Amino acid sequence: MPERSNGAVSKTVVSLRVPGVRIPLSPPLKPSQQGFFYLIMAMVYLNTYPDLFTKFIKFGLVGASGVLVDFGITYLLKEKAKVHQYIANAIGFTIAASTNYLFNRIYTFHSQNPNLLEEYGKFLAVSMVGLAINSLVIWILVSKLKWNFYFAKVFAIGAATIWNFFANLLVTFI
Repeated sequence: MPERSNGAVSKTVVSLRVPGVRIPLSPPLKPSQQGFFYLIMAMVYLNTYPDLFTKFIKFGLVGASGVLVDFGITYLLKEKAKVHQYIANAIGFTIAASTNYLFNRIYTFHSQNPNLLEEYGKFLAVSMVGLAINSLVIWILVSKLKWNFYFAKVFAIGAATIWNFFANLLVTFI
C-alpha cells in the first residue's frame, strides 16, 4: 500500500453503491451491513444469470410444497405422537427433502442423470447439512432467544433453503 509522507498508510476503499446506500467492502463490513451486502450480491448474481433466477424460483416453489410436508409431519409427530420436537423436526425435514428431490429433479433442474441412487444420495447429503443448519437456527432462536418453535422454524427453513439451492446446483444436479 502506498505510504503518505506523514507515515500513515492510505487504503483504497472499494464500495458497492446502491441508490441512497454506500456499503464499503474494505475495511471489512460491520455485522449490521453483512446481511444487506450478501442479499445485494445474490440479487446481482441472480440477475446476471436469468436461468439461475428461474431455477431459484422453481426451487422455491418446490420448497413451498416441502414446507407443507415438513410442517405437517413435524406437527403430527410432535403434537399427536408426542415425539421430541428435535426428532420430529428431523423426520419432517428428511421426508420433505425426499419429496423435494423428486420434484426438483423433474421440475427445477430437469436432470437426466441415469444414476438416481447416486444423485439422491448427494441430494440427501446436502439436505443433511441443511438439516444441521435448520436445527442450529431453531435451537438458537428457541433456546437462547425464547422464540416460538414454529415461528423459529420458518427462519430455519429460510436459512437451509439458501444452502440447499446452491449446494444442489453445484453438487447434485451438475
